[in-house]
Amino acid sequence: METENTILMKQNTVTTIEGVRIGNGNYFDRDYELKDGTTQNGLAARLFFPNNNNIVVGKGSVFSVNEQEFQVIDIGKQLKDKPYGFIRIQEVK
Repeated sequence: METENTILMKQNTVTTIEGVRIGNGNYFDRDYELKDGTTQNGLAARLFFPNNNNIVVGKGSVFSVNEQEFQVIDIGKQLKDKPYGFIRIQEVK
């Protein structure tokens, strides 16, 4: 699902990005890395890639798919009033 040039990855689903199927799950507060190599603590999730090069991302993280970078611009977890957690990403231009 895409909105305003972003991609919404729903929790515990698989999203195809640049032809690569990427799963996501394991949402909880923990440390994750930002693009500049610093560590942030907060809500994060694991991205599952076909090559088992799985990573933990949170708001502000950047990751690459087929040499294209994407930044996590928002992340939310499932709550009583929200039917699913999500990661919203945007292509880095």
